Amino acid sequence: MTTTLRAAPPPAALDLARHFEGLSRTAYRCPVGVWTIGYGHTRAVTPGDTVTTEQAERLLVGDLAEAALVVDGAVTVPLTDGERAALIDFVFNVGPGRPRKGKDPGKDGFVRLRSGKPSTLLRKLNAGDAEGAAAEFGAWIYGGGRVLPGLVRRRRAEELLFRGADWRRALDDGPMAQRVEPAAPSGATGAVRAAAGTLAIGGSLGVVAETLAPVLQVTQQVQDLAEQAQGVAAQAQGVSAGIQGLAGLFGWAPSPAVAVLATGLVVTLALLWRERRSRG
Repeated sequence: MTTTLRAAPPPAALDLARHFEGLSRTAYRCPVGVWTIGYGHTRAVTPGDTVTTEQAERLLVGDLAEAALVVDGAVTVPLTDGERAALIDFVFNVGPGRPRKGKDPGKDGFVRLRSGKPSTLLRKLNAGDAEGAAAEFGAWIYGGGRVLPGLVRRRRAEELLFRGADWRRALDDGPMAQRVEPAAPSGATGAVRAAAGTLAIGGSLGVVAETLAPVLQVTQQVQDLAEQAQGVAAQAQGVSAGIQGLAGLFGWAPSPAVAVLATGLVVTLALLWRERRSRG
């Protein structure tokens, strides 16, 4: 068991952060527009900044040391090495949080939510419910209002580490960008949070949904074309019947070839008129 107030980041937290952040020696904008450099470092970064690998490593150690202080100051129960390392990476990624105040909308985080309350993960952990706390990692997989596969993998890795398992079991892709929106919407119901907590299922469904989206679009296009074809066929039948009836009034029986040509001509003219009308 570990004791509190130990700021040094453990090797497992460093390894996990290195993998999911990835190394960038030049400044870049993360998905939410924050300038980032090195291994997810965001403080005082400006466009055009560069760092060496050694500088990026020092920045990461400093960032995780700050996250370790947050964890050690907020958690009131003993932690295993794996639990502490997982929480340090978690805080590094999502932040400690701050309540909304005045014009500041606040930010959901490990210590405080926008509402001013502690996160459910921290509350359960300090209540001695380590199992319930572990399940809460799965609620923090949202970015821009949608589930992000990169966050699903990172939360799964943190949960595995928290439970004392090998976090690398969660790996199936490369690094992810830093500082996405971390938490599920504050007003989420218990059912929604429980569904988000099932990482393996939720992550798989998110990936499947993204994969199938183009297929569904093509399917819809095919259905639309089929409906249009049915409409054209119905028009053709109506025109053909009209031609046959009109010919009968004059005692003239057109040959099948003539009837087909006349029907095609009328339908083509009708479609051209409709298209021109739709364009205004």
